[in-house]
Amino acid sequence: ILKITEVRYKNQLASMIDLLDTQTMYDKIKFDKAQAEYNCQLSVLELKYQTGKLIEENQKRGE
Repeated sequence: ILKITEVRYKNQLASMIDLLDTQTMYDKIKFDKAQAEYNCQLSVLELKYQTGKLIEENQKRGE
């Protein structure tokens, strides 16, 4: 949708506010996705730690 809004803005079919709103929404979506991926990885590590799997994996690698 960002590309569409950029094209619309270049063709004077969308305002600067429309473009900035779309950019802000796009950036928030990217941030939310990164945060969700981080939280997922953190949850996996927490689960492995709580079940002792994290320690086992580290011992197998010699750490």
